[in-house]
Amino acid sequence: MNFSDGERTKNQINYRFGSDLTSTNSSSSTEKYSEYNNEGNNTSEVSVYGGNEHEEYESKPLFSKKKSVFPNRKQLSYRLFHLPLFIRSPFRSVMLSISDLIIFVLLLAMYGGLCYYYYGKAKSYFLTGFWLILSFLTANLAMYSTLIVFLTSSHHSILFRIFASSWDKNLWVHKFNGWFTFGCSFIHFVSCVVNWSVTKEGFGGFKSINNIIGLVCLAALCALQLLPLIRRFNYELFYYSHVFSMVVYVVGLFFHHRAKAVLKVTIAGLALYAFDVIYRLWTIFRYKSKIIASKSHNGSMCVLTIKKRDFSFKPGQWIKICIPSVSRLQFHPISICSTPNLIYNNTVTNRKDVFKVLIKDLGDWSKKVLQKVADQSIGSKIYVEAPVGTLLYPVADYNYIILFGGGIGIAPMISLLEGLYEEKENFTRIVKFFWVLRNPDALSIFGQKLANINKHPQFFISCFVSKEETEIKNINHYKQNIIILDRPRVRTLFDECRKDARELNISKILVSGCGPKKLSFEFHRACLDLSDKKVQFNFEKKITNF
Repeated sequence: MNFSDGERTKNQINYRFGSDLTSTNSSSSTEKYSEYNNEGNNTSEVSVYGGNEHEEYESKPLFSKKKSVFPNRKQLSYRLFHLPLFIRSPFRSVMLSISDLIIFVLLLAMYGGLCYYYYGKAKSYFLTGFWLILSFLTANLAMYSTLIVFLTSSHHSILFRIFASSWDKNLWVHKFNGWFTFGCSFIHFVSCVVNWSVTKEGFGGFKSINNIIGLVCLAALCALQLLPLIRRFNYELFYYSHVFSMVVYVVGLFFHHRAKAVLKVTIAGLALYAFDVIYRLWTIFRYKSKIIASKSHNGSMCVLTIKKRDFSFKPGQWIKICIPSVSRLQFHPISICSTPNLIYNNTVTNRKDVFKVLIKDLGDWSKKVLQKVADQSIGSKIYVEAPVGTLLYPVADYNYIILFGGGIGIAPMISLLEGLYEEKENFTRIVKFFWVLRNPDALSIFGQKLANINKHPQFFISCFVSKEETEIKNINHYKQNIIILDRPRVRTLFDECRKDARELNISKILVSGCGPKKLSFEFHRACLDLSDKKVQFNFEKKITNF
């Protein structure tokens, strides 16, 4: 399968990878880079301030490998905790990071130790009967799992900074303990009801106010588990209901159980979560930003150019934004789709450090944003939280990189791709980018950029579009370069990449992407099945379902 205009043989790839770019190639790359800044004239950009606009890029290295005898904190954390671990079995192969395995084992050990400790306490309290002891054990386990839930709710936890990780990479811990809390609480409820039947108390046990409050807590936990189902359709309802249900659960827990015992267990998590909320509110008012320009694309997507103040970010990170002209209370997580080196030049505002976000019509809030952009009434006021997220694998350690995006999932990946392209001078990496999309309207945003990046000899761009050719506007403008009217055959693509890596003596390939679960599973599956002793695919998925 061709990845670009013209056939690129293995010898050509080997030559380009093994030698520095010549002066001729460097000059041509500069011309292509200026072409890359021109996004085409098929879209219109509206500046809040008026005037003519264009974009520039500062030449700051983003992924250069720093030479040092001693590894820094991030490199040390990666080597100790984030190295990929392949677990193969006849039934299913799994790729985990060492940190995931360590955390899971520690959680099992902690809950096992708590069971042993509180079982001994139950005996010392002369509790008898299986159901009574089970009720006692699950009640205490639910309290400790609530502590872990709060510890993993903090976006800017000091623990993440120490281990060079981020909240989104450990979201599974939050979800796991949330379900564990729900399971323990449900078993606690069932064991209490069964115990009442054994003691012939029956449903008279509900006459106690403590037990009624406990039932309210269980209902709140049920709501917490069901709310993610509506997240995609109404994020603000999900978020505020999620927080409200957790408040109801915790407050009810204080009245249902001994308040002193509950506070003793959960105080650390509550304090850390409260500090995180205060810090996020502080960053909102500290990082006062403005919308410099807005660009609508076919009414289904828009790009906002936002002035960056007093904070820095890295490619692949995401932020939460609030646009008062749309809603004063709704903060939505949005991936940054530009590099930290982007500068916006305007005849009125002069040079400004900016970043861009891509918004797609996915719910009530995004529809309102798109309508405001179309009406040119979105205004300039915007609130921005501090950036969150980090790359699991150090890009500087890889000479072969595969990026993929599915639909709107291109947003964080285009930031990584642009960052790599900015370091194209004397480039010694091979970068392949696969974009899978159903709606070809998105090509009007990044199509020209990707086509121009693809002209670089070591960048290979492929856009897989499932719609018919007649439905794609301006297809002739890109088709000869990057568009493939078919779904990607992931295993075939990875097999070709593995052959390239073997010929180039590359032992590890970074695979990073963002997209729907089905697409991510295909790429993850290919990484597991095609990794061998000579070439290993290290997979990292950037989540969007926060």
